[in-house]
Amino acid sequence: MAREYNRIYAKEFFEKSKRFLELAKNAVNQYPDEAAFIAIQATINANDAFTIAIIGKRASAEHNEAISLHKKAAAIIGESKSDVLNFELDKRSSTGYDIKTHLGRVEAEIFIKRTERFLSWVEEKIKDVD
Repeated sequence: MAREYNRIYAKEFFEKSKRFLELAKNAVNQYPDEAAFIAIQATINANDAFTIAIIGKRASAEHNEAISLHKKAAAIIGESKSDVLNFELDKRSSTGYDIKTHLGRVEAEIFIKRTERFLSWVEEKIKDVD
């Protein structure tokens, strides 16, 4: 069930997403699977920032709820990145929990680039939130 949040918390969630992104960048050469997983976490936190800023809610642990809230917030601003969010959430389990599947550095860097673009988009959308 979605959790209510005051819009002032959006910036804190966004700052946390930037820290996760930095951790992913630092880990990509030595630990590409973990770097991709951390990058996905950065996307999740950035999405929380986005939905809190626009509709005052963030998702619980349910990934479908995160996508649903993203779409509701996106409908308000007339622009969505639900495709990026959906892709990364789909890959979260395989990058973080599946020991049979491994990413190389190049694949992990693609996750990180996608995350960087998502964070830039969110930052633009929430910049005027007080």
